[in-house]
Formats: sequence, C-alpha cells, structure tokens
Amino acid sequence: MLSLMAEFRLNYMDRNSLTNSVEEALNQVRASELGIFKETEYEKRVKLFAHISVGVGTIVWAYGDLLL
Repeated sequence: MLSLMAEFRLNYMDRNSLTNSVEEALNQVRASELGIFKETEYEKRVKLFAHISVGVGTIVWAYGDLLL
C-alpha cells in the first residue's frame, strides 16, 4: 500500500509547488510542452522507496508464512 501511495503521489503531484524561482517555473513549462521532465532528487527518492517496498512486500507476502 505504501508503494501504491508513493506512485500516486508522484503521478498527481503539483510540480509547480516544487519551484523556488521564476526561472525554474519557466523551465518546467518548457519541459511540459516538450513532454520532457527533469526528475528532482525528491522524485528519485520516492521512486526508489516505492520499488524497494514492492520488493520487500512481495517477499513477505510470498515467504512470510514460512517463518512461523
């Protein structure tokens, strides 16, 4: 569930809330017009968390009963 929420957050996040200057906002507008987005460090970390939690969740789901 956590990885699902993380992916949802990335897909529907308002990218304008991450801008700190007018120049960054203009760069994001240009990137959106071209269909190219530069990933921020935050987005990279959330994606990494989502992938790791999917892997851990799958392992626990598959082999969790063997521990008991």
